[in-house]
Amino acid sequence: NYISITPLQYNLTYPTGLDSLSKWEFQLP
Repeated sequence: NYISITPLQYNLTYPTGLDSLSKWEFQLP
């Protein structure tokens, strides 16, 4: 399954400075 998160949620957990992207998708176990 995949989960989409917003830049804010991503940066709160994994700050990378990629706040120019709209979302990321991660494959969960």
